[in-house]
Amino acid sequence: MFKKTNYEEYNLYLNNNLFKLEFNNNEVPQGLCIIEEKVYITCYKTDNTNSCVIELNMNGKRLRTIDLKNKSHVGGIGYDKKHNLVFICDTKGRVTSYKYNSFTKVNSFDIASYQGSKLIENNKLVCSYLTCYSEKLYVGSFNRRKNGYVKVYDIKREKNGIELTYQSEFIVPKKTQGLDFYKYKDQQYIILSNSYGRKRNSNIQISRYNENDVDYSKNSFKMILPPMLEQIDINNNSLILLFESSAFKYKKHCNYVIDKLIGLDINKLIDDNKIL
Repeated sequence: MFKKTNYEEYNLYLNNNLFKLEFNNNEVPQGLCIIEEKVYITCYKTDNTNSCVIELNMNGKRLRTIDLKNKSHVGGIGYDKKHNLVFICDTKGRVTSYKYNSFTKVNSFDIASYQGSKLIENNKLVCSYLTCYSEKLYVGSFNRRKNGYVKVYDIKREKNGIELTYQSEFIVPKKTQGLDFYKYKDQQYIILSNSYGRKRNSNIQISRYNENDVDYSKNSFKMILPPMLEQIDINNNSLILLFESSAFKYKKHCNYVIDKLIGLDINKLIDDNKIL
């Protein structure tokens, strides 16, 4: 539970402390995705070795560590169930897709014929975080000084590889670290995680989602959380939160360390705060 006074209000929404997170000293968690009762967390390494994806069961036991064969800051990870593909932020603003079935084998996976740069902001290739929703890939940019962007791509798995077709884009607040979507009572919601720094509070932002809207940077419900919130994911009716403060690199220097995967009751959040 959150014990500091300014977080006590949100103990009302805690419905699951999944398990304690234990990382190697050189691993820094960034992205989170739950697939078929397995938890996947992307990590970059502080010792300049290859980035990785950690596969855990729902009790927190590490099942395997997948070497990504690159030194990317990695960021987000998402799963497209229809095409059975895992998407991960890669080096130099690229998005890479992997076939899920082979991806989960130790140090042996196939790139599913797609590795390309898609999100362009200020003439720079950017891929800070991503997620898959409704057979589309959402790729976002992090900016700590001004609003960022999320670009939306249709996913097609052709015989000769993966095709991503640009559909639309929308604005998100500065310091956005991750996003996800949720359907509840015949409505769609977009959830954004926002954070920057070891001593500044994070927050989640929840808005009604309409694919024709172009700006989610304001007029939304916000909930204050401890520092260093990274990617989020929906599992059943829980909003799962991953905090970077769980890394050895930050534990001694962060104002408030969260070394567990935290679950919030997303239905109660929406109902209690009348996010309509």
